[in-house]
Amino acid sequence: MKLFSKIALSLLVIVSFTACTQSKQTQQENLTRIKNQEQNYKTKDLSELLKQLPNIKSVSTFKDFPQKGIISLRIAFLKDKDFHQEVNLNKNPSHIVVYTEQNSTKPVTISDDKGSEDLNMREAITKYGNLKITAVHTVISQ
Repeated sequence: MKLFSKIALSLLVIVSFTACTQSKQTQQENLTRIKNQEQNYKTKDLSELLKQLPNIKSVSTFKDFPQKGIISLRIAFLKDKDFHQEVNLNKNPSHIVVYTEQNSTKPVTISDDKGSEDLNMREAITKYGNLKITAVHTVISQ
């Protein structure tokens, strides 16, 4: 019985490790695909891009940056606190910077203050999905 328990535990550890590695590879592949197609998202609703990012954990907004009328968003795959810890350690975690503007028929309320919040994909689509993309920049950590 002890042998069976050890074998079962070993298999569980191996399967967990494999699933985690596969998830990381899938995210990297997804980001690479988005990076290769950045121009295709121009003029589309932000929701179209967000649907391709099921693993997002946080969104930071910057109103009127880099110029008046533009809303920049940093979409990250770590919670905001963890993202900043990685940056402080001189790491460059994967993220996407999206430059957007308001959709005249479906405006989105954006605070005047720079803000970061932990959001999943569905929450981000609900809150920011109607913004119109003007440019996308993808950063993939190595």
